[in-house]
Amino acid sequence: MNKEIFSRIVQTLFGSVLFELSFLKDFRNFIYKSLFHSGSNLKIGFGTIFYRESVIKGNINIGKNVSIDSEVLIDYSGGLKIGNNVSISHRSAIFTHEHKFKKGAHSLDKEPIKKPLTIKDSVWIGFQTIILPSVETIGKGSVIGAGSVVTKDIPNHTVVAGNPAAFIRNIK
Repeated sequence: MNKEIFSRIVQTLFGSVLFELSFLKDFRNFIYKSLFHSGSNLKIGFGTIFYRESVIKGNINIGKNVSIDSEVLIDYSGGLKIGNNVSISHRSAIFTHEHKFKKGAHSLDKEPIKKPLTIKDSVWIGFQTIILPSVETIGKGSVIGAGSVVTKDIPNHTVVAGNPAAFIRNIK
């Protein structure tokens, strides 16, 4: 069986709301830690999906003390590195690949393009944030406001918010 298919089946089973029961949460976190390279103290909420395009052999590396809340969609097709002490809030989505348009209406190139992303240490990604494949780096200690659509890199120690996400202030 293909590793990606096996991973999706396991995530569907152990990512369900049933595993929100206190005595089963630790088991779910153990399963995710076994599936994906991660540091200690990984917390994954129910309904969170990690996936990659089958034709791209992207990888994911998750640091220590990472919290990924419920119903988060994480595409690691292009490669994803999540640093230490990162919090990704409910219903956020992260994309690390894209498709080029060909001539003609509704025509996409079938070969996805890898777009690696690094989320540095101590980042907080707010509720329902979307991070598009045009982003390569989210800087250390940054905060992304709820409902933001991130289209470009975010410098260290910066607060951004909006659609598209725009500079709000520096954090020092």
